[in-house]
Amino acid sequence: MWKYEFEAPVGTRVLKRFFGVTNYEDLWFCSELNEWVNIDGVPENYGASTHALCRSFKAFKRHLRKHPELRGTEVILTSRFMDHNVIARWVE
Repeated sequence: MWKYEFEAPVGTRVLKRFFGVTNYEDLWFCSELNEWVNIDGVPENYGASTHALCRSFKAFKRHLRKHPELRGTEVILTSRFMDHNVIARWVE
């Protein structure tokens, strides 16, 4: 189950207007394959980034549900506003 940690206090949270999803666990998002892979797993002609587009908290939850390869890592939904990021951690 995913547990969410909001950097912003209750009442000041912005649940829309995010840049996207990122992590620091050596996983790269390949948009052509629509999956998170190690950099060695990216085909030669495809590109990859440590960032995947995601514009809202609702879309973030859907992204985590559709990408089980992110389980066991810390995933960050990066906000456009300072100190409004959302951190998701997988808890068994």
